[in-house]
Amino acid sequence: MKKIIFLVVIGLVFIIFINLVKDRAVLTKEESEPEVKYSIPDKPVTNVPELDKLPAKEDWEVREEYKKDGKVLLNVHSAQSLVAGKPFGYLFSFTEPFETFKGKKIAIHAYHKETDEKLTVVSPKTVNNPSPGYSNLKRFTANFEVPEGGLWRYEVVLNDEFYADVVLSVKEK
Repeated sequence: MKKIIFLVVIGLVFIIFINLVKDRAVLTKEESEPEVKYSIPDKPVTNVPELDKLPAKEDWEVREEYKKDGKVLLNVHSAQSLVAGKPFGYLFSFTEPFETFKGKKIAIHAYHKETDEKLTVVSPKTVNNPSPGYSNLKRFTANFEVPEGGLWRYEVVLNDEFYADVVLSVKEK
């Protein structure tokens, strides 16, 4: 029994060490010549340096809502199963008053848990009007795809500052 516990502890230490080395390699990459790939609107933009400035998140539990101080700020409705490589229509439902968003640029970035891939899935756009038929952004829609399965964190930013996030599971093709 002691040998099993010892092997488990050694394994955990090894995993932590590998993750630290991987994180250090990401942090020490040169920023002088970032690779930037652009694509047509509503398609992901990859390797954008400013995405690295967003807060690092440790919680990768699947959740379709974001709460702050006990209040729900965002719900994402994904009634169908999400499949990698296939476009999907997302419905982002914001609960705060429209004044929170009016005149600000909203963007949505996606982060893949396993590969650390970062995508801009909704390019920054200025919010001028509430959702049709609503007094807020109750029905902010976006249509995009992610390239691979696994856990994806969708982070909503307003004027390049973190606002809310959700974590969704995407199936492989």
